[in-house]
Amino acid sequence: MDDAPALAAFRGRFTSVAASVFLTCLGSAAVAQCDADQELYFSCSFSEGAKAVHVCENPASVTYQFGPTGEAPELMLSENVQDVDYTPWPGIGTTIWEEVVFESQDYRYVVYAALVRSFPENETDDITVTPTGGITVLNGETEIANLRCDEGSAEFPWGSGIYDAKTSLGFCFDVSDGWSACTQ
Repeated sequence: MDDAPALAAFRGRFTSVAASVFLTCLGSAAVAQCDADQELYFSCSFSEGAKAVHVCENPASVTYQFGPTGEAPELMLSENVQDVDYTPWPGIGTTIWEEVVFESQDYRYVVYAALVRSFPENETDDITVTPTGGITVLNGETEIANLRCDEGSAEFPWGSGIYDAKTSLGFCFDVSDGWSACTQ
């Protein structure tokens, strides 16, 4: 089952809310360190601002940077868009979430990003959207670290960059089966 049309329709309707969240969070978020040809996918700080993660994307690649805030990254990984392990939001639930997995030797760095939506009891009040996320580090199947973003530091301008890049390469996403070559 191809969920692309439903997801694309929802993404279009939700873009203005995501843009508002992005602009609201700029003042408190970790400073993004994306190259000029990349856009920010996710960024946040850890340990009261001592460390930061930046995930950047363009139509060809997705890059992971982790290290001391404001300094050169301790770890930088890059994946081609067609190869990156990316799970887009499946379109259900009050929390919009996605994850991108980067691999290096026996380690996997699972970057999870979310927009937690709180719906008010009064329909005329605004929906509150709070960006959050973190990194789970695995060695094989063993979790060796789970870093949660410092409160208020997450920047997740949820959009369709990685999703669109993968679909433009002929891949389709199915909630049950993940990414595979599209069949007509």
